[in-house]
Amino acid sequence: MHDFLAGVRDLLCPPTCSICGKPWAAAERMPWCPPCDGALPRLRQPIAPAPSPNLDGIVAAARYASCVRDALQAFKYPRPNAGIAFLDAAATQTVLQLAREASALAWSRYGVAEGVVPIPLHPKRLRERGFNQANTLARCIARQWGLPLRTRQLSRTRHTKSQTELTRRERHANLAGAFASRPGRGPLWLVDDITTTGSTLEHAAQALKRAGASRVVAICVAQATGD
Repeated sequence: MHDFLAGVRDLLCPPTCSICGKPWAAAERMPWCPPCDGALPRLRQPIAPAPSPNLDGIVAAARYASCVRDALQAFKYPRPNAGIAFLDAAATQTVLQLAREASALAWSRYGVAEGVVPIPLHPKRLRERGFNQANTLARCIARQWGLPLRTRQLSRTRHTKSQTELTRRERHANLAGAFASRPGRGPLWLVDDITTTGSTLEHAAQALKRAGASRVVAICVAQATGD
């Protein structure tokens, strides 16, 4: 019965590639088609070595460019227009698959974690946006590997300016003391959508290490360039 219903669904709404929108029969196993897979802006070095004593590594699936940038923008800022909602849904599938790929790289390089921790938003920013995209990514990764999702492990202790237009030095100063962590031991995966200079990840990892984490590896969908 399940196969029959799936066949009817595919007949009425043929599966398509989440990036180019063309018919793609294997969309349930892989959201995008082979040509789009070849065009993805992959990183030559998706695993970055430990940038500091607090952060033991950063893993990102792709560069923040072209279709990855477009997908992340649609995922992060969903549009209310029902006529284009399906485009945002496709973008979400692209982003979540990239998150799964990054977590697989983290698993193969650093081994098992004891919890998945999303980068938190300050309550004021959360009210403005309506949801925390890092929570969605962390939930996807935790489900994939059967790991505990720790959405309350980290908190923002103060509201900070947007990092977008800040230099590397200004980003670090902006985030100093911005995170607090509940006690938590063992290795942890720290999840966010995009990393640029690593400042957010560094300060969040510092709070986790101070609270008892033995290792903190950051998992991101994309790596952007920054000063």
